[in-house]
Amino acid sequence: MLIRLVTSHLFDSFIITCILLNTLVLAMAWYDQGDAMQQVLVNVNFAFMAIFTIEAILKLIAMKSAYFKDGWNVFDFIVVVCTIVALIMANIPDLEINVSQ
Repeated sequence: MLIRLVTSHLFDSFIITCILLNTLVLAMAWYDQGDAMQQVLVNVNFAFMAIFTIEAILKLIAMKSAYFKDGWNVFDFIVVVCTIVALIMANIPDLEINVSQ
């Protein structure tokens, strides 16, 4: 059942729509942006990160090692892992790393 879900046209369309919307959200950042707008964009980016992480997890569970035989899946996995690492590092107070827009 999970294999059918992650390989379905509807699932792919949803993920592609999320990618396009996330690109639009990333493009909405500008210099000297207000705090309220910046926080909205940060929250929306967290939501997209969650969606992409769930996509990777579902595909890993469904496809097992075959997941890494597709170049796009490898790319997605690297992006998800790097994003999670960056968010963790950004939330360690002593590091003083700013990954915000």
